Amino acid sequence: MLPGVSGIRRATSILFKVKRRSEGYLPFLKEVVMNVVVWVLQLLLALAFLLAGVTKASQPRQKLAASMGWVEDFSDTGVRTIGALEILAGVALLLPAVTGVATVLVPLAAVGLALLMVGAAATHRRRGELPMVGINAVLLLLAVVVAWARFGPYPL
Repeated sequence: MLPGVSGIRRATSILFKVKRRSEGYLPFLKEVVMNVVVWVLQLLLALAFLLAGVTKASQPRQKLAASMGWVEDFSDTGVRTIGALEILAGVALLLPAVTGVATVLVPLAAVGLALLMVGAAATHRRRGELPMVGINAVLLLLAVVVAWARFGPYPL
């Protein structure tokens, strides 16, 4: 057996017993499942926005224009700023949650990404890029769920 595993099992066993007596098993299980779901959403959002942000922050606008037509409507600085915001939000979705320091940044980052997606959807709609609006809507929904969960019933 790995060192520390028996201690983890003992602590988990005690936690389950305490939760069963005070609240019941099913509400506790629902809370654990929802927390895992929110963590998965945070991870997916963070990876998506870290990759997109690094691409936008590191590539010249002219090179991005081949695959992202919307960059033609923005300056080099604007595209790099969007990339930097996406990187910061991606980091803020994970780092505070993992370290337990300044955990309020997680839902704030999700709110920031939701606002970014509203702006992205408006830009794509104006340009007639309707399939991209759908992608923005999905990312917006995921960000809103993370913000709601972390500000509300499933905080870190």
